[in-house]
Amino acid sequence: MAKKVIDISKIGPADFPLFFFDTNVWIAILKYFGSIQNNPREEAYLKLFESIVEMYQTNSIYSKSHLPKIVLTSVLFSEIITTYLRKIAMPRYFNKEDCSGIDYKSAYRDNPLSDYKNQLQILKDDLKCFKEYTKLFSDEFDKIDPFGWFNQMPLRIDFNDFYFNKLFSNTKICIVTDDIDFYTSEMTVVTNNRKLLSRK
Repeated sequence: MAKKVIDISKIGPADFPLFFFDTNVWIAILKYFGSIQNNPREEAYLKLFESIVEMYQTNSIYSKSHLPKIVLTSVLFSEIITTYLRKIAMPRYFNKEDCSGIDYKSAYRDNPLSDYKNQLQILKDDLKCFKEYTKLFSDEFDKIDPFGWFNQMPLRIDFNDFYFNKLFSNTKICIVTDDIDFYTSEMTVVTNNRKLLSRK
Protein backbone atom coordinates (compact mmCIF):
# COMPACT_ATOMS: atom_id res chain seq x y z
CA MET A 1 0.00 0.00 0.00
CA ALA A 2 0.98 3.65 -0.25
CA LYS A 3 3.62 4.93 2.14
CA LYS A 4 1.06 7.38 3.45
CA VAL A 5 -2.47 8.27 2.30
CA ILE A 6 -3.68 11.67 3.47
CA ASP A 7 -7.16 13.16 3.36
CA ILE A 8 -6.90 16.26 1.17
CA SER A 9 -8.94 18.26 3.68
CA LYS A 10 -6.15 17.79 6.22
CA ILE A 11 -3.36 19.52 4.26
CA GLY A 12 -2.51 22.91 2.83
CA PRO A 13 -0.19 24.23 0.12
CA ALA A 14 2.71 24.78 2.51
CA ASP A 15 2.75 21.16 3.71
CA PHE A 16 4.79 19.87 0.77
CA PRO A 17 7.42 21.53 -1.43
CA LEU A 18 6.32 19.65 -4.56
CA PHE A 19 2.88 18.50 -5.68
CA PHE A 20 2.26 16.10 -8.56
CA PHE A 21 -1.36 16.49 -9.67
CA ASP A 22 -2.43 13.35 -11.52
CA THR A 23 -4.12 13.60 -14.92
CA ASN A 24 -7.61 13.12 -13.47
CA VAL A 25 -7.09 16.15 -11.22
CA TRP A 26 -5.68 18.27 -14.06
CA ILE A 27 -8.76 17.46 -16.15
CA ALA A 28 -10.99 18.63 -13.29
CA ILE A 29 -8.97 21.87 -13.05
CA LEU A 30 -9.16 22.51 -16.80
CA LYS A 31 -12.91 21.77 -16.80
CA TYR A 32 -13.31 24.39 -14.09
CA PHE A 33 -11.33 27.01 -16.02
CA GLY A 34 -13.36 26.11 -19.10
CA SER A 35 -16.60 26.81 -17.22
CA ILE A 36 -17.59 23.14 -17.26
CA GLN A 37 -19.34 21.98 -14.10
CA ASN A 38 -17.29 19.75 -11.82
CA ASN A 39 -18.67 17.08 -9.56
CA PRO A 40 -18.58 17.82 -5.80
CA ARG A 41 -15.68 15.41 -5.16
CA GLU A 42 -13.45 17.42 -7.49
CA GLU A 43 -13.92 20.66 -5.56
CA ALA A 44 -11.32 19.70 -2.93
CA TYR A 45 -8.65 19.26 -5.62
CA LEU A 46 -9.52 22.62 -7.15
CA LYS A 47 -9.25 24.25 -3.74
CA LEU A 48 -5.75 22.85 -3.14
CA PHE A 49 -4.56 23.79 -6.62
CA GLU A 50 -5.92 27.32 -6.31
CA SER A 51 -4.39 27.73 -2.85
CA ILE A 52 -0.94 27.02 -4.34
CA VAL A 53 -1.53 29.58 -7.08
CA GLU A 54 -2.75 32.14 -4.53
CA MET A 55 0.53 31.89 -2.61
CA TYR A 56 2.25 33.37 -5.67
CA GLN A 57 -0.34 36.09 -6.11
CA THR A 58 -0.45 37.37 -2.55
CA ASN A 59 2.19 38.83 -0.26
CA SER A 60 3.34 35.47 1.01
CA ILE A 61 5.70 35.19 3.99
CA TYR A 62 7.79 32.92 1.75
CA SER A 63 10.12 34.07 -1.01
CA LYS A 64 9.09 32.77 -4.44
CA SER A 65 12.01 30.36 -4.47
CA HIS A 66 10.53 28.65 -1.39
CA LEU A 67 6.94 28.44 -2.59
CA PRO A 68 5.49 25.02 -3.44
CA LYS A 69 5.67 23.92 -7.05
CA ILE A 70 3.39 21.83 -9.24
CA VAL A 71 5.41 19.09 -10.91
CA LEU A 72 5.04 18.37 -14.63
CA THR A 73 6.65 15.59 -16.64
CA SER A 74 6.59 14.96 -20.39
CA VAL A 75 4.33 11.93 -19.91
CA LEU A 76 1.88 13.89 -17.76
CA PHE A 77 1.87 16.80 -20.21
CA SER A 78 0.98 14.43 -23.04
CA GLU A 79 -1.72 12.73 -20.95
CA ILE A 80 -3.34 16.04 -20.04
CA ILE A 81 -3.58 17.32 -23.61
CA THR A 82 -4.71 14.02 -25.14
CA THR A 83 -7.24 13.22 -22.40
CA TYR A 84 -8.78 16.70 -22.40
CA LEU A 85 -9.27 16.77 -26.16
CA ARG A 86 -10.62 13.21 -26.37
CA LYS A 87 -12.67 13.05 -23.16
CA ILE A 88 -13.85 16.64 -22.66
CA ALA A 89 -13.61 18.72 -25.85
CA MET A 90 -14.82 16.10 -28.34
CA PRO A 91 -17.85 14.89 -26.33
CA ARG A 92 -18.86 18.50 -25.75
CA TYR A 93 -18.61 19.23 -29.49
CA PHE A 94 -20.76 16.23 -30.40
CA ASN A 95 -23.02 16.77 -27.37
CA LYS A 96 -22.54 13.15 -26.35
CA GLU A 97 -21.11 11.72 -23.14
CA ASP A 98 -19.95 8.56 -24.90
CA CYS A 99 -17.98 9.12 -28.11
CA SER A 100 -16.54 5.62 -28.28
CA GLY A 101 -18.21 5.04 -31.66
CA ILE A 102 -16.77 8.23 -33.17
CA ASP A 103 -13.31 8.27 -34.74
CA TYR A 104 -11.33 10.97 -32.96
CA LYS A 105 -8.95 11.76 -35.81
CA SER A 106 -11.28 11.86 -38.81
CA ALA A 107 -14.47 13.11 -37.14
CA TYR A 108 -12.93 15.63 -34.76
CA ARG A 109 -9.23 16.42 -35.07
CA ASP A 110 -9.06 16.51 -38.89
CA ASN A 111 -12.60 17.80 -39.40
CA PRO A 112 -12.33 21.45 -40.58
CA LEU A 113 -15.84 22.13 -39.29
CA SER A 114 -15.13 20.98 -35.72
CA ASP A 115 -13.93 23.22 -32.90
CA TYR A 116 -10.72 21.17 -32.44
CA LYS A 117 -8.36 23.97 -33.46
CA ASN A 118 -10.07 26.44 -31.16
CA GLN A 119 -10.18 24.01 -28.23
CA LEU A 120 -6.49 23.16 -28.66
CA GLN A 121 -5.57 26.84 -28.58
CA ILE A 122 -7.67 27.45 -25.46
CA LEU A 123 -6.03 24.45 -23.80
CA LYS A 124 -2.53 25.68 -24.66
CA ASP A 125 -3.34 29.17 -23.35
CA ASP A 126 -4.75 27.74 -20.11
CA LEU A 127 -1.67 25.58 -19.52
CA LYS A 128 0.66 28.52 -20.20
CA CYS A 129 -1.06 30.43 -17.39
CA PHE A 130 0.33 27.93 -14.88
CA LYS A 131 3.95 28.12 -16.03
CA GLU A 132 5.14 30.23 -13.08
CA TYR A 133 3.84 27.68 -10.57
CA THR A 134 5.29 24.58 -12.19
CA LYS A 135 8.53 22.64 -12.00
CA LEU A 136 9.50 20.52 -14.99
CA PHE A 137 10.77 17.12 -13.90
CA SER A 138 13.02 15.18 -16.27
CA ASP A 139 12.65 11.41 -16.23
CA GLU A 140 16.16 10.89 -17.69
CA PHE A 141 14.80 7.86 -19.52
CA ASP A 142 18.26 6.81 -20.64
CA LYS A 143 19.40 6.45 -17.02
CA ILE A 144 16.57 4.33 -15.67
CA ASP A 145 15.70 0.69 -16.29
CA PRO A 146 12.02 0.51 -17.34
CA PHE A 147 12.47 -3.08 -18.57
CA GLY A 148 13.58 -4.06 -15.09
CA TRP A 149 10.36 -2.66 -13.67
CA PHE A 150 8.11 -5.06 -15.55
CA ASN A 151 8.44 -7.85 -12.98
CA GLN A 152 7.57 -5.41 -10.20
CA MET A 153 4.42 -4.05 -11.83
CA PRO A 154 1.14 -5.03 -10.10
CA LEU A 155 -1.54 -6.44 -12.41
CA ARG A 156 -4.21 -3.90 -11.46
CA ILE A 157 -2.47 -0.63 -12.24
CA ASP A 158 -1.96 1.45 -15.37
CA PHE A 159 1.65 1.49 -16.54
CA ASN A 160 1.81 5.31 -16.45
CA ASP A 161 0.68 5.33 -12.80
CA PHE A 162 3.27 2.70 -11.95
CA TYR A 163 5.86 4.68 -13.90
CA PHE A 164 5.15 7.85 -11.88
CA ASN A 165 5.45 5.87 -8.65
CA LYS A 166 8.88 4.57 -9.59
CA LEU A 167 10.03 7.90 -11.01
CA PHE A 168 9.22 9.87 -7.85
CA SER A 169 9.95 7.19 -5.24
CA ASN A 170 13.06 8.89 -3.81
CA THR A 171 11.84 12.48 -3.96
CA LYS A 172 9.88 14.88 -1.77
CA ILE A 173 7.02 14.92 -4.26
CA CYS A 174 3.53 13.99 -3.08
CA ILE A 175 0.92 12.68 -5.51
CA VAL A 176 -2.49 14.36 -5.58
CA THR A 177 -4.95 11.97 -7.20
CA ASP A 178 -8.47 10.60 -7.23
CA ASP A 179 -7.25 7.30 -8.70
CA ILE A 180 -7.47 4.27 -6.43
CA ASP A 181 -4.58 2.68 -8.41
CA PHE A 182 -2.23 4.78 -6.30
CA TYR A 183 -3.01 2.54 -3.33
CA THR A 184 0.13 0.69 -4.40
CA SER A 185 2.21 3.88 -4.41
CA GLU A 186 5.61 4.02 -2.72
CA MET A 187 4.96 7.70 -2.07
CA THR A 188 2.76 9.98 -0.02
CA VAL A 189 -0.67 10.22 -1.65
CA VAL A 190 -3.13 13.08 -1.08
CA THR A 191 -6.72 12.29 -2.08
CA ASN A 192 -10.43 12.95 -1.70
CA ASN A 193 -11.26 9.43 -2.83
CA ARG A 194 -13.07 7.75 0.08
CA LYS A 195 -12.24 4.23 -1.15
CA LEU A 196 -8.55 5.07 -1.30
CA LEU A 197 -8.67 6.63 2.16
CA SER A 198 -10.46 3.61 3.62
CA ARG A 199 -7.59 1.38 2.51
CA LYS A 200 -4.81 3.36 4.16
